[in-house]
Amino acid sequence: MSTVIAAERGREFWRGVLRAGALVATIGAVGALGACGERRADDGVEHPRPLGFAPTSGSIEGGRLVFVDVDDGQTVRGRATVACRFGSHAAIRAAYDRPSGRYACPAPAHERPEAVTLTIAAGGATVTMATPFVYVTSGMGSAPPVVVDVPALAKQVERVRADLPAGVRLCAVLKNGGPPAGFAEAISRVARIDYFAVPNLEDGIALRNAGITTPIMVLYMAEASHVPELVHYDLEPAAYSLEWVDQAERLLRSAARPLNVHLWIDTGLSREGVMPVEALPIARAVHASARLRLRGIATHFCCLGKGDLVPLRGDDVTNKTALQKHRFDEVVGAIRAKGIGRDALIHAGSSDALRFGLTPVYFDMMRIGTMLFENPSPEHMNYHWTTHILQTKTLPAGWCVDYDCKVALPHATK
Repeated sequence: MSTVIAAERGREFWRGVLRAGALVATIGAVGALGACGERRADDGVEHPRPLGFAPTSGSIEGGRLVFVDVDDGQTVRGRATVACRFGSHAAIRAAYDRPSGRYACPAPAHERPEAVTLTIAAGGATVTMATPFVYVTSGMGSAPPVVVDVPALAKQVERVRADLPAGVRLCAVLKNGGPPAGFAEAISRVARIDYFAVPNLEDGIALRNAGITTPIMVLYMAEASHVPELVHYDLEPAAYSLEWVDQAERLLRSAARPLNVHLWIDTGLSREGVMPVEALPIARAVHASARLRLRGIATHFCCLGKGDLVPLRGDDVTNKTALQKHRFDEVVGAIRAKGIGRDALIHAGSSDALRFGLTPVYFDMMRIGTMLFENPSPEHMNYHWTTHILQTKTLPAGWCVDYDCKVALPHATK
């Protein structure tokens, strides 16, 4: 039994082209939102008025939600009439979104990639965004479809789970280059997964739109301006600075539920995470917030090896893995000593930790990516890409290959 998952058609191409410009635009627009979008309702306001929106800029596509912050005035919360107009498209009435406490506007489909300005109207007042959204489309290219052998994948997931001690949760990390929503749907259909981890907000939204209800963490940093989207889709981002926590707190002031966050500690990989000395102040800020919940404390190891078990058990900090664990244990201990995060999931181990049996770093949950997708045998792949060959030809001896003729064929080659 196989399932064919249609990969997204060229979307990543436009995202890649536009990402740098969108980031610059976002930086400028976040300040504008802070000025106009974070005012509290004025008791003297007689009519609803729009205050701001999130995300504040960047790429967008048909169906993507934009969340509008509205001062409802004397109306009952959620009953204001709010309209959104994307560029020259007809105005769309926004629906009240209880999880985020905002009004949600779905972006209409757009036939070509270009910049469009969003205008929001409520109670006779309007707000026009200072920096336009940039539409991304499927473009002209296409990615090859991915074919998944679902039973083989299910067996691999169960092999991984069988190696985990009782009580250790399994988090499936989906960043192997395939369409994450398709893999999540295939895995969830036949195996028990406690958590999913995806690289970015867009992948998390794709999983929710595919019907995945399992908890989802976003591995890499998401700007605080995306907090309304994160709480709407129930995605768990990283809290990576006091400023992020402060802005998230303001953006969640009308939300119906708290936002779960994970505190990542950089213990020696020099990638995601805050420095150990920064961790406790951020944990305190999250703990003090009525709208944020510290769901996890995490780190990532730089160089797990088969010889790490003895140093880990002996806390031999001359070993790099043992040194990272020592630093991580100190941070977790300091946070919990203040009565913070005692129910937070502690997670650090990845595929190599399981492969080498490094049980001291299993903690509460293992984040497994590579091992979930390993083939059961060289002859059988649990997933593969397919494509069509459109042209073959035979090149004569001496024929140049590519620019500058750095390679000339020694003989006729097909």
